[in-house]
Parts: sequence; C-alpha cells; structure tokens
Amino acid sequence: ELVDFKQILDCGYPLFVFLGKGQGVPEEQVELVGSLILQLLFQAAFSTESGKRRPYQIILDEFFHLLDAPALEKRFRTALATLRAFGIGLSLVMHDFGQVSRVLKDSILTNCDLMAIFRTQYPQYFGEFLPDVDPEIVERAHRKTGEPPSRSELRAGLIGRLQSLPARHCYWYDKGKPY
Repeated sequence: ELVDFKQILDCGYPLFVFLGKGQGVPEEQVELVGSLILQLLFQAAFSTESGKRRPYQIILDEFFHLLDAPALEKRFRTALATLRAFGIGLSLVMHDFGQVSRVLKDSILTNCDLMAIFRTQYPQYFGEFLPDVDPEIVERAHRKTGEPPSRSELRAGLIGRLQSLPARHCYWYDKGKPY
C-alpha cells in the first residue's frame, strides 16, 4: 500500500522507526527499506513550508545500520542541520557513539540541542559539550582544597559521572540550559 508521508508528518503524532536487524532479516533488506522510508520522510519534510505544519518528532532507533547505504550519511547530516526549520525534530538512538563516523559525530554534536546519555565506557565523545562549570564538583573541590577545580579536574569529574551512572539513569544535556 502506498503511504503519503506528508499525511504522516501532518498528523501530529511522533513516528518511531526501528531500523535494527532482527532474526531472519537480511542486512540488505534493513538498509533498502530503511533508506527508502527515510528518503520519503525527508522529502515530505522538505517539501512543505515551515510554519504550515505543526511540530513533529521522528525517532530513529538503531539508525546507524543505514549509514552504509549510498549517500545516506550525507542525508543525515543535511537533515540534522535543516529539519528544525521545517518543524521536524529528529531523535537518533544508538548504543555506542563509535557506531557513526567522526564527521557525523561532529554534525550530531553541533546540531543537537538535547541529548540523553546513559552510562558509557566512551565518554570522551561527549567532552565537547560537557559544561564548563558543575556546581557539585566545584563545591566538592572547594571543600577539599579551598580552590575551584582546574578544567581538567572538572572534566575528569564529569566523565566519571558518565561512567558511573546507575542503570536506567541518564545525563541530560540541554544546550540552552547547560547546568
């Protein structure tokens, strides 16, 4: 059945697209169907003037599986930079930031205003947006030494927090409210 993706975007409900690989599902099929769906969604989003559509959220779980499809990584970078102007929010869900290229990491970190990061063994990827000041770490250092922490001590404290988050807890980062 043909799907009108403009109607999907205009309905006002979030769209959740799971792009993971399942048992018995060929990798090529995930790439083909997933890239086709995303291409149609992006075309629908870009074809309507901003302000004429209510805000919309697309959630892409395991999206990195598609990045080997021809030119799709470039489409993701374009979408990250432009979809907000069309009232479209794009949520990218992955288990490991190492699953995407450095270029896409930079694009994600540059264009995403909100991030939820769960416990990670690779917090170095997120150092670019960790806050410059953390009241708890500053207070703890001040009590201990009477001095504020150095930038490297602050960064080490924040990275330590990311590595020791309890299960099902996240570090929420909002560029508009960095504390």
